Amino acid sequence: MPKTAFISGLLATASLILLASCANTQVTGSWKDAAYNEKLSNVLVIGISDNITTRRMFEDTIVKKFTEHGIEATSSATLAPQDKQLDKAAIEKIIEENDFGAVIITRMVGLKNETQYVPATNYVTAPYYSSMYGFYNHAYGLAYDPGYMVDITIASLETNIYETADKQLIWSMTTESFAPNQIAQTISELESVIFRQLAKDGLI
Repeated sequence: MPKTAFISGLLATASLILLASCANTQVTGSWKDAAYNEKLSNVLVIGISDNITTRRMFEDTIVKKFTEHGIEATSSATLAPQDKQLDKAAIEKIIEENDFGAVIITRMVGLKNETQYVPATNYVTAPYYSSMYGFYNHAYGLAYDPGYMVDITIASLETNIYETADKQLIWSMTTESFAPNQIAQTISELESVIFRQLAKDGLI
């Protein structure tokens, strides 16, 4: 694969939007090249985002986690101006100058809004049925305390790892994150699911 095509793959047009509520980042799919049997080493970490703070938070978190696993890793934000995304030429130069063995990149691939129904709380236990009036009062309360609809935002994220020797994709994972309000928590959740899957696939 030509190096320019490899770099273009890394820079697919999108913005990294890290979204979360409480423990609401989940894996929706994963893939590993069965022919790749090595551990990751000297990894360049790239988060695609038009928000400098979000990009830096994400990259620093992933770098720290790689370090905890004894793997050298570097944030792309430390190697290039932080006020702009890296272009193809910049990434190519960084890879060559630092002899990176792999590149991990996270980007957003989709964003959608959904409306979900939240039912009324309904804890029906034996005491309600043992008394006619107890059951009536419980049911009456539910009738006048109905469920409600809520709007939620779901961001679909894709994380890919490329090895730089042959310029090939070796690992990919898609995730979904809900509710655009707690950036730091979502980054933490995303880091957890990424490294859980990398360990399962034998890359760390």
